[in-house]
Amino acid sequence: MKSRTIFLLVSTLAAANALAQLPSNSATGEIGNPGNKSPSGMPADTNFMKTLAQGGMAEVDAGKLATTKATNSDVKKFAQQMVKDHSKNNDKLKSLAKDKKVELPTMVDAEHAADKEKLEKQSGASFDTTYIQGQVKDHQKTVQLLEHEIDGGQDADVKAFAKETLPVVQHHLEMAKELNTKVAHEKQ
Repeated sequence: MKSRTIFLLVSTLAAANALAQLPSNSATGEIGNPGNKSPSGMPADTNFMKTLAQGGMAEVDAGKLATTKATNSDVKKFAQQMVKDHSKNNDKLKSLAKDKKVELPTMVDAEHAADKEKLEKQSGASFDTTYIQGQVKDHQKTVQLLEHEIDGGQDADVKAFAKETLPVVQHHLEMAKELNTKVAHEKQ
């Protein structure tokens, strides 16, 4: 018991000593990285870029799948547009991330992978409906993500990228909503 107490005391002192070595912000009392900055400027900006990259990769993957599996010609055209626009935007994002020394993910996350797996199991009109409904949902999330970055981002370049991207994503959302209505009526 005595050795456990000594171990805990030594561990606590070592941790306190390590914290004392970190820079602090005397105005806020925060210990550690002043302003909680990441290589790109702020964690929120870094998280934004990583989240947007995940969504962009998923859009291209789903779009490629839809260009081969969709039965509705308008859905196919929409999917082709998503592949083209999101590939272009992904390249711009990669360039920005490289400039900001942010490492972007190279594979989609579990949520997007599960969505694609679900989509792969669909066919015909069911595929078209599932794909378009997913596009509405995903573009709504992306609009919110972009607006959040525009309103609260710290890095001027990242905010400018979000401002430039938002109108395109809003247009995609409107297209997806229109297609969702059209596909739903055709299914009836």
